[in-house]
Amino acid sequence: MRLLLLVAMVWVQAPAEASLGALTLQTDNDLYVSSRDRHYTSGLQLAWTSAADAAPGWMVRLARLSGNEVDSRVHWMLALGQNIYTPAGVGLRVRRYRDRPYGGWLYGSWGLIRASPEGFDAATLHLGMVGEASLAKPSQELLHRVLGMKPPLGWEKQLRNEPGMALLLTRQLRLVRPPAEDRAGFELTAHGNACLGNVFTYAGAGLGIRWGKGLARDFGHARISPGLPGASTFERREGWAWSLFVGSEARLVARNLFLDGNTFTDSASVPRRVLVADVEAGASLTYQNVRLTYAYVVRSEEFTGQKGVDVFGSISLAFIP
Repeated sequence: MRLLLLVAMVWVQAPAEASLGALTLQTDNDLYVSSRDRHYTSGLQLAWTSAADAAPGWMVRLARLSGNEVDSRVHWMLALGQNIYTPAGVGLRVRRYRDRPYGGWLYGSWGLIRASPEGFDAATLHLGMVGEASLAKPSQELLHRVLGMKPPLGWEKQLRNEPGMALLLTRQLRLVRPPAEDRAGFELTAHGNACLGNVFTYAGAGLGIRWGKGLARDFGHARISPGLPGASTFERREGWAWSLFVGSEARLVARNLFLDGNTFTDSASVPRRVLVADVEAGASLTYQNVRLTYAYVVRSEEFTGQKGVDVFGSISLAFIP
């Protein structure tokens, strides 16, 4: 609610000719690619990203600590999101093998993005609650009722309430830059990131490839973390733009609360794997001020005893008022 009020205030205060930034709704779900809930089963995020150079002066100075290229632009971001994690087979009363615990993560985010033709830097602070306060249990129960699915069982054993924090720093560089004009071209990027907090602590790196029209105007859609990087910044345009993309990331994980269990109290847990990798492929379509993106994501096993990799779909709809 506070996010929507803030967006409304910016809307009222902005000059009529000024862009109000981009509003993005993103949803991750394993139901987009399979018929069962499993592990990272749902992610939902509503984010607002400012127009270029609409940030207050102190934010601009802070963002440019990572670099001060003449052609760089600064955006700031607010988001509200919820992640839901479950064992496999949420309709089962008895687990067939040791599986990850039930857990939810309800959070708000504030971030800065410094973008230039060479790439972008981003810093995002997530603050929220894990446990019953995350509202993951009623959210999943409601979705199952709406879809006519069996009610999830086992949420009484979910992780305990705990305040959560995660600071994510990301840098992405264009190794091969796309054409500046609106014609079909190719882009190759490399990225690195680091996250520190009681919810997630990890370091990652990876590569991405895009081919399409109008690539120079954006950096691809932003993912729900942990995941491959992107930026919810794109420009209003005339006509169509499109892209096909593939990407990968390997992460060294030092902490994942949803596997390791609560930080300060005893809770369910499973042995965490240190090395986790994501691979994704998808497509994005932009028309004037609307961008729709779909990605198919494969995630390697995250804990000892996990039965196979996880797959989920990601849908992102972005709109510039």
